[in-house]
Amino acid sequence: MVLNPTSIPTRGAALVSKHGPTCRRVAQSLGAAGLQVRSTKFPSELPIESLRDVAALLVDLDVAPQEPVAKLVAEARSHYRGVPSTRAWGSSMRCAKRT
Repeated sequence: MVLNPTSIPTRGAALVSKHGPTCRRVAQSLGAAGLQVRSTKFPSELPIESLRDVAALLVDLDVAPQEPVAKLVAEARSHYRGVPSTRAWGSSMRCAKRT
């Protein structure tokens, strides 16, 4: 199978999560929308160098449940200023809030 270069996602999403199933679900969902998803386990590991044209930042708050939410989100956003971000509670990410 030959891939058409125009069909390869060019925009990206950075995901902060340690939970494998969450990473897979987010990658599948956003991949269907044309976004390339790259993940890291902690906000301190951002920015993700292989990711260009970042359109979304997602932070799974389970990465550090003892940390204040505002601190986790602020740390992640400091690396991607101007990029819409979402924070979520739990591995299902059912209670997402856009900030």
